[in-house]
Amino acid sequence: MAEQKKAPLAEVTAKRTKPYAPVDHSHRGELKNIPIDHLVIPTEGDGGYQRDEVPGHPAKIATEFDWHYFGALSVLKRLDRKGEMQVADGGNRLRAAKLRGDIETVPCSVVPIHEDAQAAAIFAKINTDRKALAFAITHRAMKMAGDQDHLNAAVIFKQLNEAGVSFTSIKALTKECKRTASYAAVKRLIPLFIELGHQGKDGHINTDLFKGMVLLECDIAPDSLTTNKNRKKLITIGVERLSDFSGLHFGRHPNAFARVLRDKLKYRPNPYSER
Repeated sequence: MAEQKKAPLAEVTAKRTKPYAPVDHSHRGELKNIPIDHLVIPTEGDGGYQRDEVPGHPAKIATEFDWHYFGALSVLKRLDRKGEMQVADGGNRLRAAKLRGDIETVPCSVVPIHEDAQAAAIFAKINTDRKALAFAITHRAMKMAGDQDHLNAAVIFKQLNEAGVSFTSIKALTKECKRTASYAAVKRLIPLFIELGHQGKDGHINTDLFKGMVLLECDIAPDSLTTNKNRKKLITIGVERLSDFSGLHFGRHPNAFARVLRDKLKYRPNPYSER
């Protein structure tokens, strides 16, 4: 039987690719610096298709303002409304610029349109066709940028995996590293995670177990799950049973698991301890 040869990848791809639709170059728009007072965010009344303000978000952008991350606002020039400049994308960035008081103009990509239906369709298209950036890519970039929280998470992640503990949620770990108390709790719990991980068949610590233990560790401070008494109880319960408690019974609610774990340890806070 003659050996079948596969078609080159380029030929296969070409067969599966749909023909490109014609481009209307009149909709390309132009880049302009526009005074912030000339821009409108259509959130109310007729033509109010924009999303509402995200509470606290404009203030955060204003506080951490950096032109490198600001980008250009997507603006629709309404020819049916005397040239009104409507922001289709970037409303919170515009609100942040207005909050600061030291910014007069912002970069905009301006496209002329003629009606509400066009405006709403463009807004919907911009905000539904975006693909969220995978956390692993964000994490890699933030490490390269020298972000301390991501660097701390990477160190702990490596430490757990090199100790033979399979822990896959770098996202959950990074989130805990962003909080001072949680980061301190995670560092204290590393030896206990390793000890528990070695009990299981695959040495795995699941995300719910991790989150629940960190929550409880923060809750009972200045006491700790790593004290000899609590450590022995946790080892006796076993990682398989703890994993079962953490995920299956409570639909992945770390707070519920933390409460159950507290009961399992028969932990009672010291009324005289400083909290």
